Amino acid sequence: MGFGAIITTGDGNRPLDAALAGCLTEVRVEQSLDDPAQFAIRFADDIEDGKLSRASDPRLKPETLMTIAVQVDQALVVLVRGPVTEHRSQMTVGGPGSWFEVHGLDRRDLLDRSCVQAAWTGRASDVARGILQANFDVANVEDTSRSYETNDTTLNQRSTDLSFLTQIARRNNLHFWISYVGEQSPLGGLQVTETANLASSPSRATGAVGAPLPLAPTTSLSLKVNVPPKDCPNVTAFQVSTDTARPSAYRTGAMQTAEVNPATTDVSDPQPPTGEQPKRLHDIGGIRRELCMAGAGDPVETQARGEAALTEAGFFVQATASTTKHMLGGILRPHDIVSAIGVGPALGPAAFRVKQVTHVINAAEHFMDLALESNGLGG
Repeated sequence: MGFGAIITTGDGNRPLDAALAGCLTEVRVEQSLDDPAQFAIRFADDIEDGKLSRASDPRLKPETLMTIAVQVDQALVVLVRGPVTEHRSQMTVGGPGSWFEVHGLDRRDLLDRSCVQAAWTGRASDVARGILQANFDVANVEDTSRSYETNDTTLNQRSTDLSFLTQIARRNNLHFWISYVGEQSPLGGLQVTETANLASSPSRATGAVGAPLPLAPTTSLSLKVNVPPKDCPNVTAFQVSTDTARPSAYRTGAMQTAEVNPATTDVSDPQPPTGEQPKRLHDIGGIRRELCMAGAGDPVETQARGEAALTEAGFFVQATASTTKHMLGGILRPHDIVSAIGVGPALGPAAFRVKQVTHVINAAEHFMDLALESNGLGG
């Protein structure tokens, strides 16, 4: 527990024994909005009988399921859970200074091992829900619009389930990620519930009169960048860039096989903005940049793909920050919306979606390097 991370192994999430845990030197977890999380666990090692002693430990063999969690106040936060996929090591002459690492991915890796050829019917969300329910504890899937029928066009899969689900998410303006709920087990290990999410992030829920709800911070944590000393800044670095050379409009025509005349589709970004009274990408500079993308052939699918592309382009404010768990008072993960205080007058009240987080944990501290993005400048 003094190390700063809780490491468990196996389906039962049993903690490392004292001897193995005492050799931990560093844990690294890299998380992003859509890609499988990656982890690396480094152990101090030594040479015995001409070989590294930890490299042959059966508890660290490939395919071993490992869980990395941290304690935040009284809560247990699981960062990643997945199989070991790679070993790395360094042997130092004499032995001392040698190390052994296990690397792995979250359990989305299990969906990326077999190629599937199938022609699905129905909504893409229903197909995705069936795949995810067979592999995860909970499947949180947002409904998609188009229904594929055998007498029209089927939803074809010619790839692994992971590639197929990622494609469904990208085409329907959604994201695919894993979230966790963890708690201490009475038997001494961890109880972890994995939820596979195929949904909009942040959620595009609408208000009572149909107007999009503004995106509000989803965490009580905030990044204090330029604040009075008495308020204690909690970042060691913060950089912002604004890229206005992105498309903000899309218009195309899609020819359906049953019709002679093409259907025209005008698409706008459906993602609500962050911040208060924000300026969106299309409000800045008065320049209209159109997205050039081939139509999908079906108006409903073309609409979804166009909205997805414009939503991604709409996050035109990019930022990076460095902090620690101690300074911040907690941890951030992708898909969190966090407020930033004192980031400059051009941004106004700033709220950012967490895009990527690199956690580096050692005996001294839990460091976090953040990639952030926003789709609006403060009014």
